[in-house]
Amino acid sequence: MFRRTLPAARTLVAALVLASATLGASPWVDAVIPRAQAAESVRLEVSLVHATRGAASVDKGLSNVQRDLAALPFTAFTRRGGETLKGTVGEAMTADLGDGVIVAVTVQSLSADGATLAIEIKRLGKTVQSTTVTRPWGRAQVMSAGSFEGGMLVVPVLAIK
Repeated sequence: MFRRTLPAARTLVAALVLASATLGASPWVDAVIPRAQAAESVRLEVSLVHATRGAASVDKGLSNVQRDLAALPFTAFTRRGGETLKGTVGEAMTADLGDGVIVAVTVQSLSADGATLAIEIKRLGKTVQSTTVTRPWGRAQVMSAGSFEGGMLVVPVLAIK
């Protein structure tokens, strides 16, 4: 009985290999797979901002996080650096923002409502902030990187669909 099923199993395996090779070369599969992967990716805008209590002003480069910065007890916001990162769930990304500030972000999960991010901020090699947050799309998580020239260095991390 075993000898009779063995040729049938070989035929089945050969058919599956042929079918998968054919589907793998299909334009339909090529079109669907990248879309599925793209749906799981996220763009992150990470900035380094000098926040002070000077004359009210916000750099034009910070317009997408202006309402999140407005919640802080500062009136002037100067962008000192920034990077745009793109990644997928589980991927660790790093941005060197200057002034000794390095931000590491790992995307924990994505949903229709927002993103869950693990964020670690290092300044001069030492971890100054580390947290996991869930933020709605288009709303930044603003974290402190410490004192700087009469104000604070803050890091808004914005997840964009």
